[in-house]
Amino acid sequence: MNSLPRILYVLHDNIKNAGGTEHHTMTLLSGLDNCYDTWVVYPDGNKLCVSNDGEECMTGPAEPFSPLIPPYCSTVIDQSFGKLLLNLRPDIIHIQHFLRWPLNIIDLAIQSKIPTVLSIHDYYVITPEYILHKDRDPCEPLTPDNSIKRYGEDISVYLNKRRDILASSMRRVSRLVVPSEFVRQTLNKVFPNECTVIPHGIPPSPRRPKRSNSEKLAFGCAGNLVPSKGWEQLLEAFLSLRKQHPNTELHFFGEIQSEYKLQQVNNPASRYFGEHTPGVIYHGGYDASSIYDLFSLVDVLVIPSLTAETYSLVLSEAWMAGLPVAVSDIGALGARVVDGINGKKFVAGNIGSIKETLTWFVENDSWKSWEIKKPRTSAEMLEDYDQLYKELL
Repeated sequence: MNSLPRILYVLHDNIKNAGGTEHHTMTLLSGLDNCYDTWVVYPDGNKLCVSNDGEECMTGPAEPFSPLIPPYCSTVIDQSFGKLLLNLRPDIIHIQHFLRWPLNIIDLAIQSKIPTVLSIHDYYVITPEYILHKDRDPCEPLTPDNSIKRYGEDISVYLNKRRDILASSMRRVSRLVVPSEFVRQTLNKVFPNECTVIPHGIPPSPRRPKRSNSEKLAFGCAGNLVPSKGWEQLLEAFLSLRKQHPNTELHFFGEIQSEYKLQQVNNPASRYFGEHTPGVIYHGGYDASSIYDLFSLVDVLVIPSLTAETYSLVLSEAWMAGLPVAVSDIGALGARVVDGINGKKFVAGNIGSIKETLTWFVENDSWKSWEIKKPRTSAEMLEDYDQLYKELL
């Protein structure tokens, strides 16, 4: 082991996976590699995996359990995590996500007397669902009726105990980090704590989209096609729009969720992607490194989320490419986009509102002269994390 200050990142999955939290942590690992000795630990079924420089180098026993109703503690994991801390002796523990961990993982870190940072990347501390639907009040009472409505069974006693445990843990961490002012405000409705806001950053890119075919106005939608992303409502709105404006296109970039595979009966995706639908182009999954090449195919990026995004990296990527956006007026999307300056907003999930917004782009040219500022870079974000870590050492 080297002499640099050692940081142990606690994750819920293999850092090589394509999730947002893993991607963010990978950015920290690579960007701070010269300043810190960085390690990662995550549960994987019956073992606890520890890695350094992306390679698994040690494991300990663990046990799987339901991520919806994890226990407060696990003797097996408690012992493995305790041994890891004794062997590794980190200077800082940074919990990026504790899904698939027992609820006491935060307490174990705090009890070690090692400075502990807890990052909030979604709404898992508020709800085991980890997302907030457009009609969801974060302060919704954890009653039996609401529990049955949300989870299909009455787990209200567990949910209230879970909230009490997490409230106590969050009050005692060294730093609580959130990616946006929206998340800070939402979190404080349930857990009134002081938060450090460190917005996400992305690598700079000099490339800007240059459309080779300007005869058609092309909309784009990037991200996995899961119901919560609102792609079905966007499609319905676009198909209605195209009846009045046939000189338009809608491009989809992203994987289709397994239960929405094309061969399945009554699959909504098959109505549009199984057979050729005029104006709708499905490109399939993509590698993150090709995102700006894909953006060169479109004029406006649409982000039709039905749930409250905590930040939205794809929004940053669109602005980095110089693309105007049309987004759901919900969560950090609604907070970051300034209507008529760098995008337009519509009512989340409302087909009529989405169509109206798309129509505005078709019938107006003012958006073509918008001077879209480049978003925050990963270098700026890394400076903030470096400063945070130095304050804790």
